[in-house]
Parts: sequence; C-alpha cells; structure tokens
Amino acid sequence: MQIEDYVFRIMDNNVRMQEVLGEYNWNVDMRLGTIAFKRKSGAVIATCPVQLVGSEANGTWLWAWANKESNPPADLLVAVGKLKENGTEAHFQITEEFPLPSETFGHEMAILCAGLSGSYGTFRCPFSGGALYVVVESFPKARNLPFNPNRTTQAVMAAISTFTVTDHRLAWEAFPVGERLEVSFDDQNRIKNIQMTLSPENLPTEKPSLLGRLFGKRNG
Repeated sequence: MQIEDYVFRIMDNNVRMQEVLGEYNWNVDMRLGTIAFKRKSGAVIATCPVQLVGSEANGTWLWAWANKESNPPADLLVAVGKLKENGTEAHFQITEEFPLPSETFGHEMAILCAGLSGSYGTFRCPFSGGALYVVVESFPKARNLPFNPNRTTQAVMAAISTFTVTDHRLAWEAFPVGERLEVSFDDQNRIKNIQMTLSPENLPTEKPSLLGRLFGKRNG
C-alpha cells in the first residue's frame, strides 16, 4: 500500500472536478451518503456518492470509523475500512485519534482510500477549526471531460510538489493516461520532463492557482 499506486490518477480526477465546479458551495448529507455541489444561486452542479475518511481539528486526526459523536453509517465507512485492513497488514497508523502528522495527511489518506476502493476522487470539506475528508465515489460530469494534456501535467506536478512521492516512475506507470504523454526520468526515478502537444482548445484561458483550488479552504 503506497501513495504512488493512486496519486496521479486521483489528482488528475480532482483537477477535473475543480474544472467542472468553478465557484461553488457544498453540503454533505450523511443520511443519503452524498455530497451536493451548488452554485451560489442554488443551482445544483452535481450530487455525488461519498465515503468518509476522517477529520482534522485542533492539530488532531480522527478516523471516520472512530467518530463516536457523528456515528456515521457503516455503508459510508467501506473505503476507510479497506485502508484500516491494509494498514493493519502494513503496520500502518490505525490508532483511533492521534496528533496530525502533517498538513497533507488528510489528503494522503483520502487518496489511499479512493485508490483502494476504486473511487473517482477526493474532497476536503472545511469547517470551523478543521476539515472532513471524503472520497468521491463517482463524478460523471468530471469523468466525461475530454483528455487535456495541460490539465494532466498540472495535476502530476501538483502531486509531486505537494506529497512525498518517492518513486515518480512507479506512480506514472500506475497512471491510466500516462501512455498519452511522453515522460523522461532521472537516475533516481524522478520526473525530469513531460512532453505534450497543446491544441488551441487545450490552452488555459486563465491562470488559477491549482494548489489553492485543490487544497485551499472554501466555505461549505
């Protein structure tokens, strides 16, 4: 179990989601097991099934399966259950609650949960003093966007600049669209160059901060 197995795919999908969402509000309904994204006007952009991963607050991490206060339904804990099972085998940190190891820990655990469960992407749901991390099981509007080499390259570069991706080559080989771009590596298996061809429709019309859009805080 390693982040290299999933990180490029999930990050690419997360960028696709942000492309569809633009400016939005969100709401998680644990009873329905969904997250709804809406325009500020109230118009629904998408309603997607979710799995719960865990939450961070006051410098502490709490797994969703250990959240006795929220008492989430068992069917929303399938993905994190897979991580717990694999974590036990790998001697991973499965203590119910512990000091947050890093600023990106929640994102990394969500990526692992999404990968292990074959889900589409991840989402950070900020609240006052912390955030809930969820797995987005499917997002058809994002999945149906055409391949864009510029988008994919941004996602890959954001992944390796944000997370500890030790073996870039291994991560690239696990990425389904990797074959559509040419990549060269150095002698430590780090990405040295990505070759792509941009057609006019692929060129970005604005220059938003990708890291800000993926990891920044938004009001729910």
